[in-house]
Order: sequence, then C-alpha cells, then structure tokens
Amino acid sequence: MASRSMSTWTQEAKPLERFSSNNETERLSATAPIYSGLTDFIRLLRRRRRIIVSTIAVIMAITIIALMRITPIYEATTTVLVKPLLEQASVDQQGDTPITAPPNEAARIATRVRLLQSRSLARQVVKSAGLQNIEEFAPNSEKPGLIDSISNWFGAARSSQNEPKVSLNDKDAIEEAQQKLIENVTGKFLSNLSVDRVGDSNLVDISVKSEDPMLARMLANRVAQTYIKGVTEGQDDADEASHKWLTERVTALDRQLRETETAIAQYRASHGLIAEDPAGMQQSQLSQASIALAQARADRAAIDNQQNGRGSAVSASSALLESLRGQEATVARRLLELEVNYGSAHPEVVASVSQLSEIRRRISVETARVQTAERQEAAALTAAAMARESALSREVGLVSGSTIQARLSNVNLQSLEREAAATRTLYQSLLERLKRESERQSKDADISIVSRAWLPDSASFPQTKQILAVALISALAFAVILALAAEAVDDRIRNADQVQRLLNLPTLAMVPLLSQEMRKLPPAEMITHQPRSLFSEAMRNLVIELETRRTQPGSQVVVITSPVPDDGKSTISAALAAAAASLGRRAIVVDLDMRRPGNQADDDASAGADLIAFLGDHANLDELLVDGEHGFSTISIRQKVVDPRGLLESPRLRALIEELRNRFDLVALNAPPIIPVRDAKTLTSIADSAILVIRWGVTDPSAAATAVDIFGNELMGVVINGVDYTEHARRAYGDAIDHASRYGGGYYIQPEKIAKPWLRLGRQHS
Repeated sequence: MASRSMSTWTQEAKPLERFSSNNETERLSATAPIYSGLTDFIRLLRRRRRIIVSTIAVIMAITIIALMRITPIYEATTTVLVKPLLEQASVDQQGDTPITAPPNEAARIATRVRLLQSRSLARQVVKSAGLQNIEEFAPNSEKPGLIDSISNWFGAARSSQNEPKVSLNDKDAIEEAQQKLIENVTGKFLSNLSVDRVGDSNLVDISVKSEDPMLARMLANRVAQTYIKGVTEGQDDADEASHKWLTERVTALDRQLRETETAIAQYRASHGLIAEDPAGMQQSQLSQASIALAQARADRAAIDNQQNGRGSAVSASSALLESLRGQEATVARRLLELEVNYGSAHPEVVASVSQLSEIRRRISVETARVQTAERQEAAALTAAAMARESALSREVGLVSGSTIQARLSNVNLQSLEREAAATRTLYQSLLERLKRESERQSKDADISIVSRAWLPDSASFPQTKQILAVALISALAFAVILALAAEAVDDRIRNADQVQRLLNLPTLAMVPLLSQEMRKLPPAEMITHQPRSLFSEAMRNLVIELETRRTQPGSQVVVITSPVPDDGKSTISAALAAAAASLGRRAIVVDLDMRRPGNQADDDASAGADLIAFLGDHANLDELLVDGEHGFSTISIRQKVVDPRGLLESPRLRALIEELRNRFDLVALNAPPIIPVRDAKTLTSIADSAILVIRWGVTDPSAAATAVDIFGNELMGVVINGVDYTEHARRAYGDAIDHASRYGGGYYIQPEKIAKPWLRLGRQHS
C-alpha cells in the first residue's frame, strides 16, 4: 500500500472529482474555490521564491546603497505669530487714528506668508548670511561636473570665438557676475525655504533645509529676524518722513489760522458787528417788539369792546351814587308804609314824596357826572393805546430792517468763521498727532517670533526607516509581479494538475531526474541495485497503477510512446519491465521503434535474431526472446527497416503479441513518438492500453495536447519523466512530492550514484 501512495498523488489531490456524489463533496465544493485560490497563490509564491527573494534583495541593496550615498538634509523651523487684527487696532489707536481691519484675516496672513518667502527678503538673507561663499548654495565653479566638462570641452572653440572677452578689471562685468551669483544663490535658498501657515491659526512656520544642521537653524531664525528688522526700519523711515510732513503742515495751518482770525476781526469792526451773533440779537429784538405790538393791539381792542358794551349804563363804581340809591330805597319803603297807614294826603306822606323826589334828582345828576367821567377816561385810554401801538409798530419796522441788514452782513462773516473753524480743527488734530508721534517709541512689527529654531538632531531627508519600508513594500509588490509574470511565461508541464487541466488525463507516475552519469546505465540496474530509491519506487508505482486501471483480465499489453523524441520513453519501457519483474511479474519489452534500430538493444542481445527476422519469418519466438539478468525479457531491433509501416501491419506481429500475452504478465511495447509518425496509434489496436511519456519542464503543452488529440481516447494516462524532485518540492505545487519532501523523506533513499546529492528528499526519520 505504501508503494501505491506514490502513484496516486494526483488522484488524492482531487477529492472533488472522485467523491462528487456524497455530502462531504458538496461541503468541500463550497469552500474549495476560496481555499484553492489562496493556496494556489501561496504555492506560486513558494515556487517563485528565488525570484521574489532575489528581487527584494537587489532592490533593497540598491536602496541601501542609494541611502548611503545620499547627503543627509536637516530641516530647522522657526515659528512666528502674525499679530491679530484687534491687537493691531489697539496699538494703532494708542499711537494714531484707528485703522479699520480688513475683512479677510486669512488673506492678511497669506500676504505675510508671501512676504516671508519673497525673493527680496531671501536676497537680504543671502547677503547677510554670506551664502554666496558657502559650497552648498554656491558650488565651486572651478570644479565643473562631468557633463559641464564635456560641454565646455566641445564648446571651447565656439565660445572663444563668439563670446566677448571680459577683463577682470572691468567693474561692470565683475558687479554683473556678483549679482548673477547672488541671484543664483537666492534661487537655491528659496528652493530650500518653505513658509506654511499652521492650520487656521495665526502661527506661521518658517522652515529651511540644509546639509549643515547649524546652518539650517541659523537661516530659519535669520529669515524671521530679517523680516522684523526690515519692517521696523521701514517704519522708522516712514515715521521720520511723517514727522517732517506733520511739522511743515502744522506750521502752515497755524499761519493760515492766524490770517483767517485777523480777517474776521477786521470784518466785524468794519461792519459794526460787535456781538458774536448780531443776526441772532436782532432777531431777538424783533421778536420782543412784535410781541409788545401784539399786546398793545389787544389792549386797544379790549378798551373798544368795553366802551361799546357800556353804552349809557351807569357805572357802579361811584360811592355817592350807591349811597343815594340806598337812601332812595329806604324812603320808598317808608312812603309805602305811610300811604298804607295814613293815606296819600297825610303830611308825612307828602314830606316823604318830596324827599324821594329830591333823592332821585340827585341820583340823576350823579349818574350823568359819572358817565361823563367814564367817557373821558375811556377816550384817554383809547388814545394812549393807539399811541403805544403806533410806537411799537414803528419799532418793529426798524428792528426788522436791522435784522435783514445784519443777516446780509453775517453771510461773509459766517464764511470766514467756517473757514477758521475748519482750519482750527485740522490744526488741532495735526498738532495732537505731532505731539503723540514725538512722544511714542518705534512701532513693533506685525509679526513676532514665538519659537526660535532648534538645532535638528536628525536628518529630515532621507527618512531611512520610511524609505526602507516603502522600498520593501515596493520590492515585494514588484517581486510578486515578476513571479506572476514568470509563472505566466513558464508554460511547460511540471505537475499533475497541469496534466489533468491541459490533457484531461491522470498522471500515472512522476519519475525522478537522473544524473548524466546514471543515464548511461541500464534502467533495470538501478531498480535491481537500489530498490528503495525514488526512481525504483516511482516505477513500481507505475506497475501498480497499470494493473489497477486495467479493464480486462489476463496479461496486459501497454504501448509506451511520447509526443516527440528524447522524452525518455525507452528508459521508461525498460524500467517498467524491471519494476514489474521486481514485483514477481513476468515482463517483456518489445522494441517497435523501427525507425531507430538498436535503441532498445540489451548487452546480452548483441547477437542473434531480432524482431525484423521474426517478422520476415526468418526466426521463431524462442530465438527472438532474450532473457536479461534483471528478470525481464527483451525483443530488440538491430536491422534497418525499409518499410516500418508495412511491418507494423504484418499478421506475424499480431500473432507475436498474442503469444507474448500467454507467456508474460506485462508486455511493454516501445513505440516511436506519436507526432512524427502514427505507429503508436496503430499499435493501440493490438494493445490493452497506452501511456504517454513527457519530460518535466521540457515538453511543450501544445505538443502534448497534439499527441492526445492524435490518440483520441486510447491513452490510459501520462508519465512525467525527469522530475527534479528538489526543484519540484521547492516550487510547492501542493502535490505528493511537496508533502513527501517535508514529511516522508525517511521512506526514500536517494543514493548519490543515482542522482545528484541535492536530490535527497526531506528529513530522515528513524
């Protein structure tokens, strides 16, 4: 059973095809695609691990060499703060008129960033730091590179003819060369300078790269310092110019204000405008006079109404008249009482009547007197009211005229006063500003240094770890691509899966590769003397496979052929017979490759009859058979054949095969290659089966497929010959050889005489 395991590697690797009818197969079929795809990919990587490892090693070696040759670059960073707008506004209000902040703070910061990386600022840094004298920024022109040397060599003649000769004493040429050097160094410095805003904050990072860490730190700090110095110096110049202009302007305004105030005073004196507001005073007088006139007119109207309302009525304001009227009432009551008591003729009645008449006369006289007095008084009041009204009317007219004249005169005065007020306001404002500028110190720059650059302790480029990691990942990816490409290009048949996929045939055996020395020995000798070798085990497994796959009882006749010559079919034929003999079977090898006589000749059969003599009826079977020392017989061809095809169709050949069936258990027919000639297909009509021998890693898949198409359904299976077991196991195809190399090495002995020493499988088990 152990020997059979080697021959059934392919079948055991395909459980889905052999047991597709049970539930276990259904379970495996659900997981097989994923498992198969992943494992196939892993096996592919194992097969091509030399390519992968070598590719990764080469790329990593190149990367390491490049890293060793690269000059490290150090980066130093200075952080500055762009002062917020509110802070700037408060500073400006202390020293000047308030400044309205621009609406876009981000744009203001972006402007500072652009200024910090401007060429003019970089040029100042270059000059102040003397970068034109440093090799890193100004390479020595006396040591040109290879390309420059070649260019100078080829263009020397043309340059000497076309370019003007410049003397070292030419100051203009020297200055131009120095300026060009400064500009070149400035460009180099700008390429090493980066200014970036930190997120959305007001912080800005100024970073400078250099081969010298101390130089990088110095330049990063120098950029910020140069900007701040330039801003402050520029503000000092601006302040000086502003102070000079303010002084001149204040002096001119003072002179203008004096002239305007003098003109106002002269105008007031010439027009009699003593009051500060003559038009207003005249307007007040006019209002008062108008009010008095209106009151006088109201009083006169009241007097007229009172006089008209009295008529002839007696005023009750006289005391005498009131007394007389009291006496009249008293006498009238007494007279009425007397007439009632004494009658009208009584003397007291007559006396009372006379007394009442006198009183009434006196009342009439007093009433007339009072009315006359009242009329005289009313006339006097009316006359006085009219006189006052007339006087007030005249006064209103005079004041109104004065007011109009004052307004006309005040127009020019107001113009002069407005001019004086405007001049006075501007003068006071500029005077205050001049006073503040004289007292205040120099204004700070709009940025300040928050963190000065520190001396970098590690290079910013190259970042060795990151580069090595990227190189390793890239090398791994490239190596996998190369492995896939190598796998795609390598279309030679190397394992049983390829045979099954391409030819739809089982692999009956995988025969190991033999060394050049051992290929010269008869195959039977290897099986006889090294029964536990891989070669012997593979051939015995082939015998068992043929026996277990036969469909008819009795002896077995097998046609052994190959797609093209030199695939090892003759070696397989002889080794198959020797392996069968070692298992106790009667075996014979019949050489039917009539186009290459002597190919299967045995050392013991160097003379005597051959197959051609038998087919020509010149010898019998016993004369034809040659028994070898390794337990199997042979029938060889040593004569040249004129018509091989005709001999294959000979009835004696069929009779020979039938006779051999009766004498031997296994008859191996060594046929010519199937693609050049069709002899092997003809022999299948008298044989039980046919096997196709191909060479591991040599046979072209299309050639093998063509051979299968020629045979049709007559082939039993394929034998892969010349398998490099060690290489095959290294490629990790996942078949029995792969597993045996790791787990079954103790069961196989591969002596150095049979194959290369490195073909020994796996680890040895006791």
